[in-house]
Amino acid sequence: MKPMKSEEVTRIVASTQTRYNYHRVYKYYNDPKEWRSNGGVQVSCQDGKVSVKIFEKDTINIHEVEIWSEDGKCKTRLREQLTPPEE
Repeated sequence: MKPMKSEEVTRIVASTQTRYNYHRVYKYYNDPKEWRSNGGVQVSCQDGKVSVKIFEKDTINIHEVEIWSEDGKCKTRLREQLTPPEE
């Protein structure tokens, strides 16, 4: 492999398409009483916060639940990924 001179420019083009041709769409819930989904689950605990990711079955949607405590009271935030409408 020969060294590149400073005048040479290398162009890199990605050949893999993104999951969506448009932006992801999310719906947020604060302290939901109940929410259901089918899929695989990943749980992580860091810096006093519990994060649960749900990989929805038969889709590429990923939902996330975050649980943390401020002043002794538990808070929950749910981020539900929605499939964007067809354009």
